[in-house]
Amino acid sequence: MIKKIFISIFLIAIFALSFFFFQEANKYKLPKEYKIEIENLIDEETPKTKNCIDEYYIKAQNEYLKIKNAKDTEYLEESVFLIDNYQRGIEVCEFNMVSMLIEKTENYANIKDKIPPTDFADTLNEFLYPYLDENNINDKKLTEINKYTSTKINEIDNFSYISLSEDDIYKQDN
Repeated sequence: MIKKIFISIFLIAIFALSFFFFQEANKYKLPKEYKIEIENLIDEETPKTKNCIDEYYIKAQNEYLKIKNAKDTEYLEESVFLIDNYQRGIEVCEFNMVSMLIEKTENYANIKDKIPPTDFADTLNEFLYPYLDENNINDKKLTEINKYTSTKINEIDNFSYISLSEDDIYKQDN
């Protein structure tokens, strides 16, 4: 009799532990509705995010042209700071898109306490990746946006910081 009770308890414990491990393996798997909603959100937000990035890029170019075309002793340090701000604006465009994806994921998974405290879109992308991967979500557009963001920021660096000298910024009368 004791053997039967011991075996029964042992089998129940194994069953409970196997259920626990099975749940852990699929913690990123979400309902099919999640995949549909996330892919729709990615499709909707990608062009908006690209437009946002392009707007800040054009603003940075215009500030750069103000510096290069200034004919008098204007104080242009402010323009350099504006160019920096436009680069940050480009990063914010991508961050906002990824934040929307995280908000959508929160509707399906209890992740509120797991979201990394950051304002860096790459970190949030890494956090989201297991959910996208496990649910077979095409993240190609997210990768494209990330590359597009990096490219535009690097282009601004190339035309502003590399080609501008302090003499361009502080046109001094001698």
